[in-house]
Amino acid sequence: MTTGDRIEVRGASVGVVHSNGLSERIDGGHYEMRDAMGRTIIRRQAKNSDRARLLRMIE
Repeated sequence: MTTGDRIEVRGASVGVVHSNGLSERIDGGHYEMRDAMGRTIIRRQAKNSDRARLLRMIE
């Protein structure tokens, strides 16, 4: 099934841009979510569950 999401993994960094423009990224131990206009919605220390959830999107 194709969702239209774009996923990027570079080393320890994982990023997803969803088809609606919402983006999620884990980089440098921080989790960040931005809306389609690039405004930060969430910025906090990343959890193991964040990384696992984003990586599951690859499967």
